[in-house]
Amino acid sequence: MHLVRRIRSHKEIKRTPHLHVVAAPLTKDERLSAKAIFGNRTDLSDRQTCYVDVMREKLVCKEMLLGL
Repeated sequence: MHLVRRIRSHKEIKRTPHLHVVAAPLTKDERLSAKAIFGNRTDLSDRQTCYVDVMREKLVCKEMLLGL
């Protein structure tokens, strides 16, 4: 069970859009455990890379539709 407390999306001037997420990584038995939810550092890094790839693809599609 993930407990997301807050999500904020923004784009700073001349920077890549990004999210700030505040979450409490709770297990099914309500223990606080980032490792149980996100895995090890490599797993988390892989998830972040996948997210970036998906967002890039969406941005390219949007730019194509807008003719940028």
